[in-house]
Amino acid sequence: MLNLGPVVGEAMGANAAIRVQSGFLVFFLLFLVQDGHLRGVDPKVALALLAAAAGAGGLAGAAAGSWSRSRSPHLTVMATLALATVATVAAAFFFTVWTAAAVALVGAFAQGLGKLAFDAIVQREIGEEVRSSAFGVAETLLQIAWVLGGLLGLVMSLFVAGPAGLGVMSAALALSFGRLVMLRRRRLAARAAAVT
Repeated sequence: MLNLGPVVGEAMGANAAIRVQSGFLVFFLLFLVQDGHLRGVDPKVALALLAAAAGAGGLAGAAAGSWSRSRSPHLTVMATLALATVATVAAAFFFTVWTAAAVALVGAFAQGLGKLAFDAIVQREIGEEVRSSAFGVAETLLQIAWVLGGLLGLVMSLFVAGPAGLGVMSAALALSFGRLVMLRRRRLAARAAAVT
């Protein structure tokens, strides 16, 4: 993926961060519910609420993909990462079953819309002769990112409570977003300098 250009690399980095968050949320929230850390609601109801929120977020992300076709896919990818970061930070500060459901909804939305925008970037930036292999490599890397996020969520659910775990994920997402913004600004500045 590093040889496919900086635009694809940045979009891949944003999508990988979102996938790590997605895998993390699945396992972290699941084990928090099973261990009774989401108080005030029956564990079965909490699981149903989280699953419904994630499903609704995925559907909304797919629906928003058709709306965002006329928008810049690179900005869409960055916006989905920013949205996932903000939702995770908010859930870390105000941790309840409802904020957990909200972060599950936003995370699934960001994953769905971010992947569609990434696919549009690959279609635009990659030549047809290597496009299918680029999609294959990208999907493999995104699945690995999801698994790593799931492992992190599983391990963290054994040692920390909900707000602390979401705080760690918030910090990782914020660092990833900041790095990608810096890379984008450098790339755009270099392109502007080359034009003048």
